[in-house]
Amino acid sequence: MMVKLRISLNEYGRRISRVREEMAERELDVLLLANGKHIFYLSHFTHMPTERPAVLVVPPDGDLVFLGPLLEADHLRHQTRLVGDVRTYLDYPGEKHPIDLFAGWLTDLGYGKARIGADNPAGATGAYGYTGPPLSERMPDAVKAGDILWEMRLVKSQEEVALIGESAKWGNLAHQLLQDYTAPGLWDVEVSLTASLEASSMMKKTLGPEYEQIRAGRAPASSAG
Repeated sequence: MMVKLRISLNEYGRRISRVREEMAERELDVLLLANGKHIFYLSHFTHMPTERPAVLVVPPDGDLVFLGPLLEADHLRHQTRLVGDVRTYLDYPGEKHPIDLFAGWLTDLGYGKARIGADNPAGATGAYGYTGPPLSERMPDAVKAGDILWEMRLVKSQEEVALIGESAKWGNLAHQLLQDYTAPGLWDVEVSLTASLEASSMMKKTLGPEYEQIRAGRAPASSAG
């Protein structure tokens, strides 16, 4: 039986449906997600949040919408089929601040007078020294609603549990290699990189082209992970 390596489209559909049920319960017309993990949880699009604002728009029906920097557009199309409309800006802060662009795009999408829920009413993660107006200043009807995703993520589905189990097997291998390569006088980075190379090579050979590293900025097998 082929090893399952990623969440299925059906599972993503289930997640989106549950979010929309909660939106209806709270009488929200649309939900905006700026948290990178929340974006990945609903869309399978992963990126490194920076000072450049980026949000995933969850409408009451239809495809998801992405608003963000142009440099993420190609990555998004490569990673997911769950996002329909993609609206991007060239630079930050630019001649017109991205938050002002977001407000205009949301108005174009029909949410100018809508009741908006947001995991971060600022419309940006605040990473890497973000400066600018909060989205709630441009769209005062935006209310905090990030707990929808946090509560969902606490309860794992059967599919998620199976993937966690598979991940634990490879995590155990990585930690065993870290122990095997640890020796007096070695620098911790030497141990981490050596174990990471071997663990990653074994995963690639065993799992094939379906395996890909999603976590950015750190070696797959790390003494810090």
